[in-house]
Amino acid sequence: MSLCNEINQLGDLSSSSPEREAWEVFGRIDALINNAGCENPLDLSEEEWNNVLRTNLTRSSLVSKYVCTRVINAKIGRSVNNISSISSLNRGQLPGGVTYASSKVGLNTMTKVIISFDMILYQFNCFD
Repeated sequence: MSLCNEINQLGDLSSSSPEREAWEVFGRIDALINNAGCENPLDLSEEEWNNVLRTNLTRSSLVSKYVCTRVINAKIGRSVNNISSISSLNRGQLPGGVTYASSKVGLNTMTKVIISFDMILYQFNCFD
């Protein structure tokens, strides 16, 4: 079953319920694409800094952990695609971009570490 264009919305990523609900409704998740992002103002408060990291890095990590655990236990091979940004490679100098770029560098590194565990049932990719 394809939900192309049906799951194309902004949402609250502070909750872990979307991935749980998807698993319960469909009984499996064929592919996970982490492509969260948020705006970066020029003057970030600590709360805004934490929100960017929570949105771009923490939620991607927690969703990946949940989905991969379920997939491994169900013995079905699927893929995780983390959408990073060219900012993680060479654009961190943009005004207000330090938090965004830092979160995307973290996403790149998280993907590399997960790949290093050689999870045979899952294919991990990170796209800049």
